[in-house]
Amino acid sequence: MAYITISDLNRYLKAIIEKDTHLKNMQVVGEISNLKFHQSGHIYFTLKDETSRINAVMFASYASRLKIKVSDGMKVVVSASIGVYEQGGSYQLYVQSIETIGTGNLFLQFEQLKKQLFDEGLFDDIHKVTIPKFPMNIGIISAPSGAAVHDIITTINRRWPIAKITLIPSLVQGKEAANEIVEKLKLSDTRNFDVVILARGGGSIEDLWCFNEEIVARAIYNMKTPIISAIGHEVDFTIADFVADMRAPTPTGAAEIATPSAEELHLSLVQTRSRLSNDFYQNIGNVRQKLSKISQSVVFTQPEYIYANRQLFLDNIYARLINVEQINFNKASILLQNYRNTFRNDVVINLHNYSKRIVDYKNKIRTTYSDVYNKVKYRFVPIIGQLDALSPLKVMSRGYSIVKIKNKVVVSVDEIKINDIINIKMYDGEAKANVIEKNKE
Repeated sequence: MAYITISDLNRYLKAIIEKDTHLKNMQVVGEISNLKFHQSGHIYFTLKDETSRINAVMFASYASRLKIKVSDGMKVVVSASIGVYEQGGSYQLYVQSIETIGTGNLFLQFEQLKKQLFDEGLFDDIHKVTIPKFPMNIGIISAPSGAAVHDIITTINRRWPIAKITLIPSLVQGKEAANEIVEKLKLSDTRNFDVVILARGGGSIEDLWCFNEEIVARAIYNMKTPIISAIGHEVDFTIADFVADMRAPTPTGAAEIATPSAEELHLSLVQTRSRLSNDFYQNIGNVRQKLSKISQSVVFTQPEYIYANRQLFLDNIYARLINVEQINFNKASILLQNYRNTFRNDVVINLHNYSKRIVDYKNKIRTTYSDVYNKVKYRFVPIIGQLDALSPLKVMSRGYSIVKIKNKVVVSVDEIKINDIINIKMYDGEAKANVIEKNKE
C-alpha cells in the first residue's frame, strides 16, 4: 500500500481546486462576521449564511480600493476565488471586491443612524420617563387589524380591566408608514394618555424599517407622554426601541409592562390586609402588657411614697441653699468692704494726680497760646495794611465812586444811554441820577 504525506495531500487538493475554472472570479453572497483589520492592511473575515460559513481574506492591495466601510452584520456580494492554505490544510476565499446588497445596506444605515442618535444623547436614560404603575387611560398606535393589537387589548383586559383603551390606527409598513406614525405620535401626545404603546408584529427588516426612520425616532424623543415600544419579535431591535421610555420584547410584553395585574394586586392587598391585621392585634397585645405592668408600678399603687421622697429631697435642697446663701453673703460682704477701701484709696490718689496734671496742662496751653498769637500777629499786621490800601472803600475815600445800572458796574460811557437812571456808590453812601448828557473823551 502506498502512503502520501499531509503536505502532498494538501498540495494535490490545492492543485485540483485552483485548476477548476468554476471556482475563479465567483460572486458569493453572505453576511460578514468576525471582521478584523490587520495592521498590514489585509482584511480578514468570515462570510456566512444561515447554515454555513467560510473564511475569507482581502489583501491590502484590494482593500485600499474599497469605497464602502465594511462592518460585522453587513450582507454583501464578494468577487473572489477559492484557494487552499497548505500549512493549515484549509481553504478560503481570496476576495478582490465587496459590494453591499439588500439587508446589508439597511443594516449599515441602521448602525449609522443608531450611532448618530446615540452621540446626540437621544438614548440616554436621563430623558426617559417612568411608566406609571396604575394607568387609567392607555393609547395604542398600531395597525387596527394586526395580531399585535389583539394581543395587547386581550392582555390589558385580562390584567387591568378598569383601564380605558384607545386605538389610534396607523400604517406600520411601507413608504408612507413613517410619516403617518409621526402624525399619530403627535396626536397621541395631546390626548392625555397615561401611557402610549407603539406596536407592530414580526417581520423582516424591510417590513420593520419605518421604525428605524430618523423622523420617527425624534417624534418619540419629543413626546411628553410615557411610551413603550413593542416592535416585532424578541430578537428584533429598532431605533424606536432605543429612544422609547421602555422596550417590550413583544406586543403582549408591552401590555404586561404597561399595566399591573389586577389578580396579583388583589392578592397583594389581601396579604397586606392580613399582615396589617396581625400587626395591629399584636401591637394591641403589647400595649396591654405594658399597661398592666404600669398599673402595678409604685406610681399607681403607692403614689404618696413618691410624694414623700420628693418632699424629702426638696427639703434637703432648701436647707443646702439657705446654708450656701449665708456663706456666700458673708464672703460677698467682706469682698465688698475690701473693694470699697481699695477704691477709696485709689480715687484719692488718682484725683491728686489728675489735679496736678491739669494745672501743668493749663500752664503749657497758656504759654503756647501766647507764643502762637504773637507769631501770627507779627505775620499778619503788614498783610492787613496792604489789604487796607487795596480796599475799594479806601480808594473811594479819596474821591472815587462806582457807577451801576441795574446792579451792573459801568466801566464805559458807551454802556449809558440818555435818560438812564444810574446808581452812584460813594465812600459814605449812594445816590441816584438821571443821565441828560454824556461825553466821551
